[in-house]
Amino acid sequence: SFCQEVIRATGLREIAAVWGRGEELGLRPEHRAGYDCAVSRALGQSADVVRLSLPFLAPGGWVLLYKGDPGAEELRGLADLCSEVGAAWVNRPIAVPYLEEKRTLLTVTTARSSPARLVPDGSALPDPPYDFPAMSRHRGEGKPPREMA
Repeated sequence: SFCQEVIRATGLREIAAVWGRGEELGLRPEHRAGYDCAVSRALGQSADVVRLSLPFLAPGGWVLLYKGDPGAEELRGLADLCSEVGAAWVNRPIAVPYLEEKRTLLTVTTARSSPARLVPDGSALPDPPYDFPAMSRHRGEGKPPREMA
C-alpha cells in the first residue's frame, strides 16, 4: 500500500498503516484516542473526514488531508466543525510536479479535551461509510504500534 511504502521509504519507526472502516475501528477501545495523527488522501468532504478521524486522536492530535481544491463551501463546513470541537485548521495550497490541477494540504489540530469523547457512540459519524487508511504513530508506553490487515 501507499502508506506502507512511505513508512518503508522514510525509515520511520513506531508507525504503522492501519486499514479498516473508520466507523468500526473508531469504536474499538484499542484505537480510541491513541494516535498522534491521521492521514487522508481524496477521501471525502473535509469536515466528514475530520469527524471520522476524531475518535482515533489523542489530545493535540492532528489530521492531514491531501485534496484537490476544496472550494469555499467545503472550507466553511470544515471551519464550522473545527469551531464546534475546538480545533484549528490551516489550508496550504501545494504544487505537485507534472500536475496542473490545484492540490491542497489541510491540517487540522485538535486543541481541547480528548476528541474521542466527542463521538462516544458513533452516532455523529458521516454517511456513507468510508474506507479509512490512517497512518499514525501510536502513543504507547514502549509498545509497538498495532497493525490491521
